[in-house]
Amino acid sequence: MIRFLNILFLLFSFQMHAATVIIKGESNAPNQMVRVIIQKDYVSYLEQTLANSKTDSQGKFELHIDIEQITSVQIALGLDRAEIVLKPGSTYRFKISQPKNGASTSYFEKESIQLIVLESNDGGIQKQIDDINMIFNAFVMQHFNDLYHNRRVDLLDSLKQAIDVRLPAKVDGFVTDYNTFKQATLLQTVRSRSSDQWIKNMFFGKPIVYSNPEYMNLVNEVFRDYFISNRRYQSEALKQAMESSLTGFVGYITNNLLFNNQPQFCELVCLLNLRDLYFNVEYDKERILNLLNQFQQQSLFAEHKQMAANIILEVKYLEYKSVAPAFQLKNAANKVVSGEQLKGKGILLNFIQDSCQACLSGLNDMKNLYDSFKEDYTFITISTADGFNNSAKYFKNNNLNWMLFNLGEDILMLEAYRVKTFPEYIILLKDGTIGMAPAPQPGQNLVYHLNRLRRQ
Repeated sequence: MIRFLNILFLLFSFQMHAATVIIKGESNAPNQMVRVIIQKDYVSYLEQTLANSKTDSQGKFELHIDIEQITSVQIALGLDRAEIVLKPGSTYRFKISQPKNGASTSYFEKESIQLIVLESNDGGIQKQIDDINMIFNAFVMQHFNDLYHNRRVDLLDSLKQAIDVRLPAKVDGFVTDYNTFKQATLLQTVRSRSSDQWIKNMFFGKPIVYSNPEYMNLVNEVFRDYFISNRRYQSEALKQAMESSLTGFVGYITNNLLFNNQPQFCELVCLLNLRDLYFNVEYDKERILNLLNQFQQQSLFAEHKQMAANIILEVKYLEYKSVAPAFQLKNAANKVVSGEQLKGKGILLNFIQDSCQACLSGLNDMKNLYDSFKEDYTFITISTADGFNNSAKYFKNNNLNWMLFNLGEDILMLEAYRVKTFPEYIILLKDGTIGMAPAPQPGQNLVYHLNRLRRQ
């Protein structure tokens, strides 16, 4: 019997062994960084780069990654991203068109990247996903008022039929789940609320598909703010439960009859809500972190142990007193300065691009701040590479005397500091840790926070 179980284990291990995916691409962006990025889970949304390279002088690249199952990833060219589904052992050839820089105020607000699959041997999985998304998006646009205003649930049968006609008779389980739960997400939105019976029919008695983005998107839609909005949970009782052990907390949540005999799904809902409650000022962060640590150590489900660890990393990223991401930047004289060299004083980081009018106004406002705080803070303005020369001229013409650096090819610094718009301000403390990220603009109480943090 033991020998038989060992054979089964070996077979299972073999089946789950990672297989290499080869990605070949051509783009309109020579000499740029290209990466394959995954979400480590769809609750924390913590990201991991699986592979990176650089396009050659003609914009071509090749990447190899090892994955164990069909996986939704993002192909990042510079800071532009496109989603794609990869199958273990498959080879893909892509054509990527990167949007040209316009006058947008953020790298994150530009027109999205265009990705076309020229060749693949994945059995048609990516094409099927593309077809589902194309039909779904067109349907929602065509019937928006009837769906969202008139609650025409009956129209969803037409959507199902349109997708079924396009898909082959037999598809991979990943595609089946993707299709089922994408349509269910729309049903959840149109109905505006989900009954307990609908939830049971949709989720219970079935495997939890942690790796399928549409399944997890539906879980997030249905159970976001569930502990706050559900009448079965009272705020004070919930806070008291958070002070107890993991068993006590989960026991309180399962008092909701919906979760009876559903320990795995109940834990998933707990983790999702703890992630959101961490940012709710009415709830104690340390209690939530304590529960997450207990999940990481005590959960019976490996996925939840890892998810709890990921949530802790994600919620504490760029938090007060967390270690600031390292950086090295060049000034107009090509001198390299690192964040490590600047420790000893606080730092005010200011991210700009020259096509942003608010950035120029912000520089003028910073001039007064610089005179008041230059003894306590090193002021640093970081310009995107395409506008650095114009920014340097502006500094010279307006007698701005603090440091100006060129972001250059270090575009990942924007991701590291999660710069979502320009201008952006971040305060670092004397020891190189985060003081405030993001900080408000000069006209919105920045001076208050500079005063508050100047001695720390």
